[in-house]
Amino acid sequence: MILSEQPVLQVNNLTLHAGQKILIDDLSFLLYAGERLCLLGASGSGKSLTAQALTGTLPPGITVSGEILVNGIDVAHQPALQRSTAGRVAAIFQDSASALHPLFTVAKQLKWVAGSAQQGSLSTLLDAAGLHGLGDRYPGELSGGQRQRICALMALLSSSNVLVADEPTTALDVVAQQQVTTLLQQGKQALLFITHDIAVAARLCQRVVILEQGVAIENGSMQRILRSPQQPFTRTLIAAARQNSDLILTARQALAG
Repeated sequence: MILSEQPVLQVNNLTLHAGQKILIDDLSFLLYAGERLCLLGASGSGKSLTAQALTGTLPPGITVSGEILVNGIDVAHQPALQRSTAGRVAAIFQDSASALHPLFTVAKQLKWVAGSAQQGSLSTLLDAAGLHGLGDRYPGELSGGQRQRICALMALLSSSNVLVADEPTTALDVVAQQQVTTLLQQGKQALLFITHDIAVAARLCQRVVILEQGVAIENGSMQRILRSPQQPFTRTLIAAARQNSDLILTARQALAG
């Protein structure tokens, strides 16, 4: 994979405080156009806080220092609604039920984010995502996996060239996980995929940053991390994954790629 010279997302020394407590400590990484990067860590490691900082949705009381450059624009201190078009980040979150408006159909919500050139082909997009005939349905009539694929479609149709997906497969069964990751693989945006599941990450991402208690402890290509993890926490994650033969196969396929 040949990366563009300039990153579309650049995080420099990002630190998040709640009072005197440091939640994210001096986090830095780059994401290039067309790349899929994983931010991997256990529950409580600060993954979702990082996602909220990137998307401009941090809760009140969190102090931000450092830089978050989206297409060269520093948005670290800008809530989502105050950002310019070039500084906006598309997002998919774990809770698909709250991400969709319960009183509008799937087709109507897709049209909110689709450009005029796309609106005539929404049924084709739904068909390609395995959602044939669901355009007239309401979110409450769909399964969790179907709703999450709708959320992914909305993010992929947005004008942003950066997509942050925060644990989008965590609440789904294996089949639905595969459907969502397949859809994400088809996207053209640069993707920051946030998860605790190294097997899903290996299927989707080329590079990985390992986060432990708010600190980036290891980073590199997915192949290198799977083959030769340097930190005890990373080795623990991979060892746990190898207990399941399906996860071993996923890792081998990632290495072969």
